[in-house]
Formats: sequence, C-alpha cells, structure tokens
Amino acid sequence: MEGLAAGVGLFVLAEPIMMMLFRWGNSLPPMPRSAAFILQMYVLGMWAYCVYPIFLQAFTPMKDAKTPLIVACISMAISLLLVIGLVWLKPLGWGAFGLATTLGITLSTVIMAVLLRRRLGRFGGRRLAISTLRSILASALMAVVIVLLKTWLAGAASWIIVAGCVPAGAAVFFLTAWVLRGAGTGRIVGALRKTVCRPGCGATG
Repeated sequence: MEGLAAGVGLFVLAEPIMMMLFRWGNSLPPMPRSAAFILQMYVLGMWAYCVYPIFLQAFTPMKDAKTPLIVACISMAISLLLVIGLVWLKPLGWGAFGLATTLGITLSTVIMAVLLRRRLGRFGGRRLAISTLRSILASALMAVVIVLLKTWLAGAASWIIVAGCVPAGAAVFFLTAWVLRGAGTGRIVGALRKTVCRPGCGATG
C-alpha cells in the first residue's frame, strides 16, 4: 500500500509543495494555501487511485469489459452530483472538485471489490486487511516524523522543507513496514538486490 504512504505524505506536505511550485516559494500566501487545500482533497483518495486499476485488471481474464464500464459511469455521475452539491459549501470552495473525485473513486473501488468478492469468492481479504493495517501504522509514524521535521525547518525555503521531509518520510515508512513485515517490502528489497548485485556478486572467493 505504497499509495497510502504517498497520499499521507502529499497531504502533510501539500503547502510547502505548492509554495515551491508557485514562484519557488515567493508567491503570495493565499494562492499556494488554496492550491494546497485542493491537493489535500484529491490525495485523500490516493489509496483508491492505486487499488482501482488492480481490481480493473482482474476483469480482463473474465473477458468482462462491460461491468467496469458501468461502474465507471456510475462513479462519474455520482462525482458530478457531489461537485454540484459540495461546491456551494464555503469551507470547501474549489476543494469540492477534489473531494468529489476522491469520493467517486473510493466508491468505484469498493463496488469493484464487492463484485470481485462475489465472483471469485475469498481473495485474501484477511491478509489484505492485516497488510493495510501495517501500512496505516507505518504511514502514521511517517506523518509524525514529517510534521516534526517540517516544524523544525519552519522558516526555511519551501524546497528545503520538501527536500528534507520526502526522503526522511520515505525512509521511516520503508523501515517501519519492513519491521512490521508489511506486504510489498520483500519485493522492493528483492528488486534492489537485483539492481545493485550483479550476477556472481554473492559468490565467495
């Protein structure tokens, strides 16, 4: 669930990221802050953006392209209705577009999961739940470290905050997930070993 970690990181660092993008941190405060809020509304559904394509591919072997299309159309219709309803809420403002998109993709992901459960039966739901819990714990610890580091770097240029917090947060998430034996870390380590270690490098002289 690296998507969950990415969403948490973007949510916490939304403002310095926007400050960095708008005139390299020299823009007027209101514009980056508004953009940061919109970004936060979008990244609330980061996990769903990552999971949905996986569920979508599961329908390919079934030769069923109709069901995902219907789910996508329903999701788009609901997102449109949510935008129309939420955009009038002053606290949300333009963030309504991001929140509506997040709710739409979340609904699509849940529907796809239910449909796959009915067609395929159990597909490791318990193991997936445990893995998700581990990812949540790792992401929470990562968020704490980023917030503390961002507070410590308060007053520094936005690019310095981003450059310092991103690798620190990624390291904390990866190490925590590895300690908790989170799903996916083994594949990452294996890929790194294949990249760094050439054939025969493990041989002893």
